[in-house]
Amino acid sequence: QERPPIGGPYKTFIPVLEDIESAAEAGQILDELAEEVGSDRIYESDEFKALFDRYEELQQAENDKQKAARKEQSWTICANLGIAEGDQVAFRLHEPYSRWSPESGDMAGTVFRRGGAAWIRLDEQYHAGTDKRSGIPVSSAIEFLERNGEPIEPYWSTGTEDPDDAEEGPVNLDRRQWWKYPWMKAVGRKDWELYLDESARLLAELGVDPDDPRVVLSPRNDSRHRVAIILHLRNFFSLNHHRDQTFLGIQLSEKVPEDLPLEPTFHFKRPPTNRIYAITPRAYREHRDRLFPMIVKAAREFLPATGKARQAVHHVPDIGRMTLDQAFRKDALDHILSGEGDWPGEDLPSMDMGDFDRIASQFKKEELQLYLSLVRTLMLQLDVRPGDERTALSCAMEDRLSFTIGNRYTLVLSTGEQRYWFLSSEFADDPRIVNDSFKGSPVARHLSTNEPEALFGQWPHVLTGARRELERTNSSKYRKYNHP
Repeated sequence: QERPPIGGPYKTFIPVLEDIESAAEAGQILDELAEEVGSDRIYESDEFKALFDRYEELQQAENDKQKAARKEQSWTICANLGIAEGDQVAFRLHEPYSRWSPESGDMAGTVFRRGGAAWIRLDEQYHAGTDKRSGIPVSSAIEFLERNGEPIEPYWSTGTEDPDDAEEGPVNLDRRQWWKYPWMKAVGRKDWELYLDESARLLAELGVDPDDPRVVLSPRNDSRHRVAIILHLRNFFSLNHHRDQTFLGIQLSEKVPEDLPLEPTFHFKRPPTNRIYAITPRAYREHRDRLFPMIVKAAREFLPATGKARQAVHHVPDIGRMTLDQAFRKDALDHILSGEGDWPGEDLPSMDMGDFDRIASQFKKEELQLYLSLVRTLMLQLDVRPGDERTALSCAMEDRLSFTIGNRYTLVLSTGEQRYWFLSSEFADDPRIVNDSFKGSPVARHLSTNEPEALFGQWPHVLTGARRELERTNSSKYRKYNHP
């Protein structure tokens, strides 16, 4: 290729300036030239001015692009969590954002718009002794806890959060064979048929099918003792079995006829301020003609025209098949209730959960919770769903849990000398961090540390590096090991 008008010759190859596509590429050429001819000559003479100007032009363009992306991503994070401008939120901060912010811990504030991005204006008690209305970017909050007084459920649950759960039980992360949950056998076939028939009717009335991105059909985990239809952000219709009693959970408006045999179990504080009511299958059958239109009305008023359900990670397609396919339903219920035949559906795509449990047991509970929280936060900030073929959360190795983008480790919890490994766009100037690099393009750094706070300080560069990996890859070879 033709060289630009730069003196020479040099061992370092200098392409036509217009062919240099990234600041990283231009910076690498400048670094190589600096080693060859000396940094003073590179940065102080006019000989390399055109190359340096190209580097600054590309760097500014990338900075502008990242700034715009951060603004957009801040509202994407809010949308994924069901947070809107003006909402009151409680969240967790792991490091100070500025001298006006507290050192760390749980705090609260109001979501507002600053420079086009989503920020949180801290409540007065968190102003660290100043009289300023302190604010931090939404992206700086590693973990959100509540929205307008209601708990915000993470992608990977570490306990029972739903208020309509009658009792808390052990967390069962194994959703691959959900049809083996013991409580399901205690529900009679007649009640199963009622729930599945009414679920099909509800979805049909709303004009959606079970695979609509706004719909989640899920048993979630064994401790919840329920199967639910979740529309966008809320549970609207569920089959529950607690303390040897089967009942349906239905969401209706606050004002319902007093003669209906409904037991209120939960009140939503955020509009629409509906309630979840419990009712026995027998009573529901008797009052179905009155209740069903009320359920449809409440669901129709809440369901947005477009979008994705926040709990999409928990969707089980086979439950959708059970609502619509009578032959599949019969075989599925035969297997659930009496163990007849093989399961007619499919396992959820996942590693064997025995492997996950075995590897996860090597870590302290606090380490595991922090790691999964970081993975969840990264996915939210990248607007990546668990079903994205470019990513995987895997336990393919005996000594680590790994979140990968493409074929590169992005966040790792390891049993090795360095507990936390992470991808970064830049080296870290922190004695607590060990710097290394990935081979190949795009340029990316492979960092490790034993101090979570050191990782938090590098988080903006983790996001930048992760976005670059997403842009260049279509799938991850580790997807076959993915744990949903």
